[in-house]
Amino acid sequence: MSTHGQPRLTASELATLWNTYIADTMGKCMLLHFKNTVEDKKYTNLHSRSLARRSAIFVFTVNEL
Repeated sequence: MSTHGQPRLTASELATLWNTYIADTMGKCMLLHFKNTVEDKKYTNLHSRSLARRSAIFVFTVNEL
């Protein structure tokens, strides 16, 4: 059965999307925590770039769907 001309997601596809979302969210939270608690300021820029890259990849992937 389809909704508005597009096929519905299977349980496996939905589970994969959910797992990806949870993993990406966890990674973003961990990087944000590391960025806010890092004591060696040499790594602040690295964490900022990692956060920006992770966000850009996630937005690109979601827009493809």
